[in-house]
Amino acid sequence: MVPTLLETDETLGSEQGRVKFALIHLSGSRRGQTQEFGVERLTIGTDPGNDLAFDPARDAAVSLWHAELSVENCELVLRDKGSQGGTFVNRQCVAEVILQDGDLLTLGQGGPQLRVRIRPEAYAHCKPFRDILCDCRDIAKSSKRGWVVSAALFFRHLFSDLAFHATVPVRLLAGTILLLPIVLLGGLLYSQFAARSAYERQVSVLLGQIETGRVSQVAVEQQVREARKRVGELMEEQQKEAETLAVVLQRKQQEQAGKAELAALKKRLRAIEAERTAAERIISTLGQGVAFIQGKYGFAEKGTGRVLCYEGMDASGAPLLDAEGHPLFTLEEGKPPVIVHFTGTGFVADARGFMLTNRHVARMWETDPAAKELIATGLEPRLLMLRGFFPGLATPFDLRTIKVSEQADVALLAFDPGEHKLPVLGLATEATKVTAGEPILLSGYPTGFDALMARADQITSSEIMQQAGEDADRFAQELANHGLIRPLATQGHIGDVVADRLVYDAQTTFGGSGGPVFNLRGEVIAVNSMILRRFGGANFGVPIRFGIDLLRKNAPSG
Repeated sequence: MVPTLLETDETLGSEQGRVKFALIHLSGSRRGQTQEFGVERLTIGTDPGNDLAFDPARDAAVSLWHAELSVENCELVLRDKGSQGGTFVNRQCVAEVILQDGDLLTLGQGGPQLRVRIRPEAYAHCKPFRDILCDCRDIAKSSKRGWVVSAALFFRHLFSDLAFHATVPVRLLAGTILLLPIVLLGGLLYSQFAARSAYERQVSVLLGQIETGRVSQVAVEQQVREARKRVGELMEEQQKEAETLAVVLQRKQQEQAGKAELAALKKRLRAIEAERTAAERIISTLGQGVAFIQGKYGFAEKGTGRVLCYEGMDASGAPLLDAEGHPLFTLEEGKPPVIVHFTGTGFVADARGFMLTNRHVARMWETDPAAKELIATGLEPRLLMLRGFFPGLATPFDLRTIKVSEQADVALLAFDPGEHKLPVLGLATEATKVTAGEPILLSGYPTGFDALMARADQITSSEIMQQAGEDADRFAQELANHGLIRPLATQGHIGDVVADRLVYDAQTTFGGSGGPVFNLRGEVIAVNSMILRRFGGANFGVPIRFGIDLLRKNAPSG
């Protein structure tokens, strides 16, 4: 039997070990129905063999086998089953997505709309009052026949949900609010009726006295005036009492509205707390897998291999300059060689010793304008050193470049971890959905040595400067010896998702290139790539699928 709009919820499947969820039909042939499910898999379509079957005549936008809901890892997943009109979540066409409480599901263009409700087990058989109001509003908005019909639909489904789906306290409160005006009105009408009846009885007695001559006309008029005065005083008292009750009722309604706002505020605070705790968990468990990369390179003449050097140094140790302020170079032996130092970030992607970073970190000269000018003169760059420091370890690891991507700013490096058990960062799969507005965490070493030195006290800083001097290699080693190699973490949100990049507002700068971008589940969804210097609210990352492709094709199996 097909349930009517006032029937109780339909419950399918076992109550044990499954995620409870409800579908509220906002439009279509099942409009107004609220169905609860406790199944691991639910098929949707117009074919009678579906678990949730729609009317093919009235719901023409729904395909025979349109979509499927399944419970996976305690999350409700929606998959489109090749429908003709598409499946939409919050008015965006999707192929597969993890549903959240309150999502709006549309089956085909202009097809039936359903509101998804996912609540804890304790609320599986009742709906919060705010959800009842939201669902009744959406059902009313689905009508296109004017405000009168929309209002009728709203109150019809409001009374239905209050009667069958609200919690017991909400039912009692709603009944009290609805009955209180009726009781007040009935009391006022009865009081006026009683006063008027008493007045009429007094007038009847006076008329009888006049007829019998027992009282004078003046006495009759005096008694009438007194009766009218008493009636007026009584009605005035009743009016004041009614106004007082109206104020009390208004305060009660305001208290209920305040409770709804308080509940919304608590929900937001819980979401913020969840983001904070997730960030702390990611930093504490995965931070040791994020490496501080230090490197340096020079130049040599093609064919001869002669090293590019400076003509000389001044008293301060800076290169000698020509009249235009450019360094003076030479290929003569015995001169100070030209060496460019750089820093960056990388992270462990495989326990066998494979690391992901940016291509421009592995080949820094490709993005340096001064280096490009030297290469154009016939010189070739030579990588002199590339090593990585991990938090908690004083000894660095030598890095070698395995492969750089030709499609994106990502590179695969390798090192020998030896007996060290470094955390391997989990990489998000293609099934992981990345959406605009999603919170993220960015980890890395922005500003290089400056940020690391900022963590040291004055005594430690002086000691490191005294021991390292101007030697960048010794400087990095002293930072590691003092336990100052630790990545920084910043939080933000996804601003936009395009084919070859993610845009987000988590703060970073030079030196943070190659760092991992995490979602709140601790999965790496991108490799931090570059910043937009003219706009601090936009940074860019390479989607992790480019790194996974590089790892799969160039890291030997086993």
